[in-house]
Amino acid sequence: MDFPDEVYDVPDLFYARKLTNGPTKPFAVYCSEGDLIERLFPDQQTRNNYGITFALSPTSSNFSILVDNISRTVSFERYNSLVVPHIGSRLPFSMRANDHSALRKVVECAANFDRHLKRSGEDMRNIWMELREVEFEPGSSDAAHQTPRNMGRNLFENDIALAPVDRLFSLAIFNQTSLALYPHVFYLDPSELSISAWYTPAIGGRPGKSGLVDPPMLPKSVLTLGYGDTATEPWIFGLRPGENVDVGFFKVFFTTSPSDFSSLLQDSPFTAVSRAGQPNKPSSPMAEFWGTKIATVIHKKL
Repeated sequence: MDFPDEVYDVPDLFYARKLTNGPTKPFAVYCSEGDLIERLFPDQQTRNNYGITFALSPTSSNFSILVDNISRTVSFERYNSLVVPHIGSRLPFSMRANDHSALRKVVECAANFDRHLKRSGEDMRNIWMELREVEFEPGSSDAAHQTPRNMGRNLFENDIALAPVDRLFSLAIFNQTSLALYPHVFYLDPSELSISAWYTPAIGGRPGKSGLVDPPMLPKSVLTLGYGDTATEPWIFGLRPGENVDVGFFKVFFTTSPSDFSSLLQDSPFTAVSRAGQPNKPSSPMAEFWGTKIATVIHKKL
C-alpha cells in the first residue's frame, strides 16, 4: 500500500464530517410513483449522499412513499421489525406530492432514524435499566432536584415496558461492569422520526486538548435520570389527538472516554415539537470502547 510522503499530527480531539454513508447497507426506499422518486433523487451520487437505494416493491424496502393519484397527497410506511408489531407500518402524517424538499427530508430522517435505532457496539449484558413512575410533593416546581415521595415498580420486562401517558417517569441505569462509563441517553420516536436527548455527559477541555471529564457512571454504580444528582427532569409520554397507543425507544450509548453524540439529534420532519415523548420541561463514537442498550416503551391510555 502506498502512503503519502506528508505526515500530519493528529490532535487528541478533532472534527470529522461524514460525506457519504459508506459501506453500511443502503436504506431501501419504494415509491408507488416511479417518476416521483426519480425526481427526488435523480442520480447515484445523490442517493449515495442520502444512503438510500430504490426498491421495486414495498416487501423489499425499508420505507415506502405511497402517492394518492386523486388527492396528490403522500403517505408513508416503515417496515422496522422493532416497530411494526406494536403500532403497524403506517406513519400518522401525510404531505403534498409536489413538496419535493419536504419529501427528501422525510426520507433522510427515516434513513438516519433506522440506522441509529439498529446500530450497536459491544454487548452490555452487565448493564440494565429500570423505568419507574415517580410522584413528587404537590406543587413541586423543580422535580429534577427533589427526591420522589413515591416510586412505582420497574415497568421493564425483557426490556419492554407498558407506560401510561401523562405521568412522570424516572430511568435508573445499573452499571455492574468493571468499566467507568459515559452514558448518552436518547429517545427515538418512530412515528415522528425524531431523536431527542434525555441525558448527555458534559464535554470539557480547552481548544486542542481532550475533554477529560470524570465519567458519570463508575463501576458497580447506578445513574438515575428524572431526579437527583443528574439534575434531569422526569420523562412524560403523550399521544397525538385520536391515538390510543404509540411506541418509542430509549437507547443508551456507552463510551469509556468523553464523546460527542450531538450529531444523533434529529427533529421530526413532520412537527416542530414532539408530543409522543419528551422531558417534562419543555457520528461515530470517538472512544476506546463503546456499546449500546435499547429498551422499548409502549405508551397508551389506560
